[in-house]
Amino acid sequence: MGGVSDMQTLQRTGSLELEVKDWKVNRIYRVVAFDHDMLSFAEKRFGEWPLVVITNPKAARFMAPKHEPLGKIQHSTHIRLLVFSPNKIVSVTVFINEEQVGQAEHVEGPLYVLPWKPNNFAEGMHNMKVIAKDSANQVSESSQEFSMDGSRPLQRLAGAIVLMTDIPALFLSLYVIEVLVLVIPLIVIRRNTRPIPNYQQDAISKALVYLVHHDFFFYSLLLMGLYPAIGPWIFGQMVQDRVGVSLLYGIYVEGKWIPEKFSYTIIFMDMLLIQLPITIFLAVCISYRKNQTIQRVRFKSGPIVQFVKNVFKVVGGLVCHALLIPAIIWQWYECVCIRRCYGTLGLFLSPAFLWRFVLFFVLILKAYVVGRKQTNPGNGKS
Repeated sequence: MGGVSDMQTLQRTGSLELEVKDWKVNRIYRVVAFDHDMLSFAEKRFGEWPLVVITNPKAARFMAPKHEPLGKIQHSTHIRLLVFSPNKIVSVTVFINEEQVGQAEHVEGPLYVLPWKPNNFAEGMHNMKVIAKDSANQVSESSQEFSMDGSRPLQRLAGAIVLMTDIPALFLSLYVIEVLVLVIPLIVIRRNTRPIPNYQQDAISKALVYLVHHDFFFYSLLLMGLYPAIGPWIFGQMVQDRVGVSLLYGIYVEGKWIPEKFSYTIIFMDMLLIQLPITIFLAVCISYRKNQTIQRVRFKSGPIVQFVKNVFKVVGGLVCHALLIPAIIWQWYECVCIRRCYGTLGLFLSPAFLWRFVLFFVLILKAYVVGRKQTNPGNGKS
């Protein structure tokens, strides 16, 4: 994830989850090594040398006590390092707690070792730093914290949250919350109110009453909010030359069910960027036209009051229309992705995307028509 650069954590199962940093843009790669069944790794930008991997002692942050024999560190006799460079390594200097321990000696290949006494570091956290230099005068510094008593630094919060969170379950839960906030109240209001609101009600309540008692808008919003959870999304070529159907919970193709959870993220974004703006727009648009008709009949305002009202109406109208712009862009982007992934057939047979996009514009046009005709709020029809 672009916003979280250090996605590495110890999962609840005791296993490490280590997302490698970006290669596409920054050309970061990783070298992994196992030393006496303990995993160590180092990351480096491509073309930068030398590369140093400290394999013993293992970094405290990445200790996995349930799966690694960490006790071997306490009984080890040497610090062990892997040093890589296309040029000859000139020196490998080791520091512990900012004090120089000595020069590591080359054994074979990339392996360098240095005798040590782990008992001198039996308690708490300690820092090891290695400075390697090659014959091209390139210098690299690598450091990590280690411990003998199981002490470990705190996990990086952002990366741990992302990696330890069940993302599909989170977005599915957020979608349910969105339904409870954006869809269920419409049903409740329709069942418990009259088509003509009480004029002592606040503006929001009046707007929602007008909206839910217009049959076309009410059932369209229910369809847009609930259909993605129960109906098919796309009919088309799910894989090459094989027609299937995509739903919220997975893909069905050639008699096989393939679970898919990324769709939970899509349905959450759809509710946030489409359902919410269109609901606000329709409620405001219909309420404005209804109130405009009533005020012309019942009230007369002075020029100053009328000017202020007109300013607020213009600003409110601009805001409501601005809410539709992200919704239109998002739906256009979804349709483009559907066309690329599932072809033209998949795009035209996508009730949850292209058909909803069409319905979205129909609702907008219908709102303008209702406004011009200034319908009677008592019959619920245009």
